[in-house]
Amino acid sequence: MYPPLAGRDPRGSCPPARRHPPTSPPAPWPPTSQDRKSAVATRIKKVLAACAANESVETVEKLISEATSDLDKCVVKGILHKNTVARRKARLSRAKKALEATLN
Repeated sequence: MYPPLAGRDPRGSCPPARRHPPTSPPAPWPPTSQDRKSAVATRIKKVLAACAANESVETVEKLISEATSDLDKCVVKGILHKNTVARRKARLSRAKKALEATLN
């Protein structure tokens, strides 16, 4: 065998493997159509649950405004049809009116 060379690893002639420095996590992907539909469905469920729990009208109105905003964005992006969105908004307003009738 040859004598080991100064400064080299005696087990092999290759330099030690270098690791890349840790990087930040990758940026999240933009939401897909299914993600947006799921978010809208969740917001609608929250409104209906708040109406069923007889929460205050102001709370329900705030939830409805958030849901209608998401619904309108879905129409603009072509995810939901405008008539579907109109029907869902009507259901939310009906639930709010029913809540107002029970609280008064």
